[in-house]
Amino acid sequence: MMMDEKNGAKWIATNEGHPHAGFNIPSYYSPMLTWNEIFTEFLEAKKKMNQGNVTLMKTWTNTRDANVWEENYEKVDTHKFDTRCELYTSEVPEGVLVITAGIDTQDNRLEVEIVGWGKYGESWSIDYLVLDGDPKYPNVWEKLDMHLLDRTYKHESGIDLKVMAACIDTGGHRTKYVYAYCKKRFELNIFAIKGDKGINTPTIKGNATRNNTGKIPLFSVGVNTTKDVLHTNLMTEDAGAGYMHFPKREKSDKKFIYDSKYFKQLTAEKRGDDGRWVKFRTRNEGVDCRVYSMAALELIEMMYYPQGMDWDVLEDEFHEKIENELNAITNEEEENEERPQNYNDWRDNY
Repeated sequence: MMMDEKNGAKWIATNEGHPHAGFNIPSYYSPMLTWNEIFTEFLEAKKKMNQGNVTLMKTWTNTRDANVWEENYEKVDTHKFDTRCELYTSEVPEGVLVITAGIDTQDNRLEVEIVGWGKYGESWSIDYLVLDGDPKYPNVWEKLDMHLLDRTYKHESGIDLKVMAACIDTGGHRTKYVYAYCKKRFELNIFAIKGDKGINTPTIKGNATRNNTGKIPLFSVGVNTTKDVLHTNLMTEDAGAGYMHFPKREKSDKKFIYDSKYFKQLTAEKRGDDGRWVKFRTRNEGVDCRVYSMAALELIEMMYYPQGMDWDVLEDEFHEKIENELNAITNEEEENEERPQNYNDWRDNY
């Protein structure tokens, strides 16, 4: 074998005198994996990394290549967002294919971000809501229903889009009330989540579990890994994969929330030496809502695209949907124009 001593292989100590021996060897020598499998994993990880998601490459480097993944986590300058905000030409700009929401639960309110997603993790912030009311009582949940289930968002193409999935944090003091809300809405893609603080936990840690007091499907979200991706996206300067778009305030909009206070929330955490993100500002709801919205996108992929989202195919399907809906509207308008003024449909009598 390649690692036999007769072939010249030997272990070289890098910390002589330490009472415990540790060994570092890449998977290339493993009889359990072929080089083709290892290289295929590398190519998939590189593809994801080019799209703005470093999670797979970090795992591949640590486990397959037996090296420590190192990343330079620069501090995000919040002032740069003052010039990066854009005046959207519609509620939902061109490029958005899917809308998700992330909801953070507080004792006296719910905070909600509505996010539009395009190809390869490019995102557009659509709206940020602060719904006042104690989650112990139904009023605030009724407000949330209006935004998640009832409301539509006008796409630049002219069609209406709805929130496809949402994740709600079950942490804090209102857990049982979140359970009650999500239990009735699981089939509507309203998901209960709980943060997992493991360093390498993926955004969605496996399938949902019912091992909770509410006996509801509960997903674990790898918050540190997801915040790693979020930080990379925040540092992305050019529109495209991973880039984050934010709307600019219109003078008439007095409730606009994408201001300096919001961006301080969004950048309120830093990565510690142990790989975990900790907040250094009091308010960090902006971070949490975005992480939960990212988790909702991952759940869409897990449930509806088990082989992975092919964004090019998704884009083609979306454009086909636009064409079909706009044609249906045009046909209906033409039928109405052709009807005589005194025309009565027999169904009008019922």
